[in-house]
Amino acid sequence: MRGLRIFFMVAGAKILTATTPIDVMVEALRKALSPLEKTGMPVGDFFSVMGLTLKCFPRLKDYLTENYRNHKNNTESKGFWGRVNIMSSFLLPMFIQSIQNPEVFFKETDEKAGISPQRN
Repeated sequence: MRGLRIFFMVAGAKILTATTPIDVMVEALRKALSPLEKTGMPVGDFFSVMGLTLKCFPRLKDYLTENYRNHKNNTESKGFWGRVNIMSSFLLPMFIQSIQNPEVFFKETDEKAGISPQRN
């Protein structure tokens, strides 16, 4: 019975994420947990960051896949440690780039959605 409950919970979460836009889901969670702000918890800030992170995931996945394939084709990898070496050779520069210029990872996502970047 527990396994069936977990299965339906995961299936429901997959259906929800497939049919509901990220912005709507994040806003609903923020509203549902907004009473916690009275206790001093920064619920609004947390869900703002969570929304940006979720929007960034597709771009990060594409970026990582593209770089992994390029590095794999250009270098010889043997076994598990060879693949780990390939991944480590581009993950650190990607993390540094994401800290120095985070807009790069949102640029493509916004262009696909038809949103023009706003400048302050």
